[in-house]
Amino acid sequence: MDTITIGRVTYAVERRERTPAGRPEVTYHLAGPRGAQYHTVRNVPNPHRMFLVNDRPGSYKAPKDWLTDANGVLEVLSR
Repeated sequence: MDTITIGRVTYAVERRERTPAGRPEVTYHLAGPRGAQYHTVRNVPNPHRMFLVNDRPGSYKAPKDWLTDANGVLEVLSR
């Protein structure tokens, strides 16, 4: 399983492929060491940019970093 470090936290990354409306799309699920869980949502105008959404509302704040997979690997774009 892949990992990504955002700030000081390293998350386990699971790549998920889906086909909504007949077009393939890749999303990622991130799991933190203390139970935080997030998934990525693509920016509509620039689909190589993604942000994180909390899978467990009310538990942990999602990092505000932008992510990208333009080169095929999920990485932090900016802080």
